[in-house]
Amino acid sequence: MQVNNKKNKKILVIDDDPVMHNTLKKQLKDETFDVECIANPVKALKMINQQEFDLVICDVKMEPIDGLKLLKQIKQNRPQMEVIMMTGYGDQDIKTQAKRLGTNNFLEKPIPKSALINAINYVPKIF
Repeated sequence: MQVNNKKNKKILVIDDDPVMHNTLKKQLKDETFDVECIANPVKALKMINQQEFDLVICDVKMEPIDGLKLLKQIKQNRPQMEVIMMTGYGDQDIKTQAKRLGTNNFLEKPIPKSALINAINYVPKIF
């Protein structure tokens, strides 16, 4: 019998778009993940430093700091943290920077559920 390793895995979604919060939260809860969403990247960084998360899914275009700067800070403070980046404005330069900074994967919005789950399955810490 296989154990469902996804159960109780905690994912933090960082995106300033409430529609993305709702969409990703529903998609991830359908897969039995424990999901928290936050719009403010500064507050998100504090959460990451104070709580344990198995994975962070982070948007690139945000204020007051963008997702790439946030990724850099996450990796400086918590190098073991697994991070998937997402954007609706993807270009090769952004993808290259994100990869160099330590992202596990890069998704372009809108994100089909299958692509989201495949990206999460790629993260070794989750399974």
